[in-house]
Amino acid sequence: MKAALRSRFETFLEEPKRLLYLALVGFLSFWVLRGCMPGKGLPAEVSETIEKTYITCISSYDTPIEPGVDRQPECGKALVEMTSEGVVPAPEQAAGVTRAICYRLRVESPRWQTTGQTRHEVLWSERTYDKVTILENGEWRTFQDEDAMDEQRWLEYGCPGAYASG
Repeated sequence: MKAALRSRFETFLEEPKRLLYLALVGFLSFWVLRGCMPGKGLPAEVSETIEKTYITCISSYDTPIEPGVDRQPECGKALVEMTSEGVVPAPEQAAGVTRAICYRLRVESPRWQTTGQTRHEVLWSERTYDKVTILENGEWRTFQDEDAMDEQRWLEYGCPGAYASG
């Protein structure tokens, strides 16, 4: 067995083109098969809802610097840092909940620094949320701006790690 493996290895070393082709076929196979497997990310509907809810923008029309001088618009970011499956309790299953996904959301938002009525510069703030989204009767539900309930849902659906918000 060892001799056969050593013989094949030596053959590949003697023919670098064959080794290159084999590596290329292996990479392409991995790349194609990776696309066929379900990901651990959030469903598209949930990602769209997060973007619509949490991403804020400062328009270039909010404060002109001088007449005729344009200011660059600034938009925030919503980054999902980790996802995992939660455990749906029996009472929730009876109510039509079939899946729960736990995720940590980091939101970066722009805001104006003001002095009196004058806006001076764009400042950035960041906040982290631990959230749960559920699939209830075939539709994904997300829960925005419910900090007190988010912790309860995090524990109820058996999400990994300690709840963090702030």
